[in-house]
Amino acid sequence: MKLWMTLLALCGYISLNSQTVTLNFADPDDPNYVATWGANARACLLGGIPVDTTNCLSGGAGVWAMWAGNTNGDDVIDYTGASGASDRTPLTSGILLADGNLGLFSLSFIVTGVYSNADTNLDGNLDYTGAANPSDRTPITRAIQLHPGNTTFSLSFLVKEQLPEN
Repeated sequence: MKLWMTLLALCGYISLNSQTVTLNFADPDDPNYVATWGANARACLLGGIPVDTTNCLSGGAGVWAMWAGNTNGDDVIDYTGASGASDRTPLTSGILLADGNLGLFSLSFIVTGVYSNADTNLDGNLDYTGAANPSDRTPITRAIQLHPGNTTFSLSFLVKEQLPEN
């Protein structure tokens, strides 16, 4: 199964069903360890914000997580569409074409109770404007603007997936 670049560890956990599963991106000796590959393949989060990796080392308060925002399943997180496909498109389409929003075409409409790749904050809703705070757009913009390789904080920066070849 291909792991998309999703912040599975908003607080170190992801609920797959009625049981909670801990995913560990830091300790290879942990049975729940999930390996990462490549440069800057994971983020160190403190309060949900990417911070310097020293916050995750030697007992720091941060947690390791994967980068969020690859909503269309390609190999890049792209806000502007420079790679040919913006990761905002599945989010906006999912909202604009949702039952109850047809004819209104409002991006402030919130789609509730949905399981979707566009649900980047993993709350079960599609929210573009941030009424649920944070919106599903927030993990995309944070992954791009706060990525260590993006020294200018530009939204046109592309975060590339780094999976090993089989």
